[in-house]
Amino acid sequence: MVEQTQAHLDIMERASVLIAQELDESMRADDDVNMSAATGTNDLKFEQVKAGRKFVMTHLSGYDDTSSPTKLRIGYWNGHRLNWLKAIPAPLISETVEYNGRVYLREGMYPIVRFEGATSGDDLYATLNGYWIKT
Repeated sequence: MVEQTQAHLDIMERASVLIAQELDESMRADDDVNMSAATGTNDLKFEQVKAGRKFVMTHLSGYDDTSSPTKLRIGYWNGHRLNWLKAIPAPLISETVEYNGRVYLREGMYPIVRFEGATSGDDLYATLNGYWIKT
């Protein structure tokens, strides 16, 4: 049996704290955004990830409750450009387009749902689920 030094024990304790922190899903982030569209492209943006946090997105969806846009895109801003996880051409009226899966967003990033080719006055919706982790 190998005897552990205090330095090794300190490293293992710190590692267990970090692992427990990473697995904590208790800081839920559930949000809905609704807006009346302008003609053309409309972006429904969610809260930007603040310093000292990481956001684990598990669900992002959107739909147009009034008419059929030309395209609906679901993704996130990575701090440099938009990254699309899913894009559906011409979804039906009220057809929900969604992405389900873990996406890790760091400081400065944010989830976004884009409606292209919307009609003025369309009723647009986006929904987000996930959780925050302190870094």
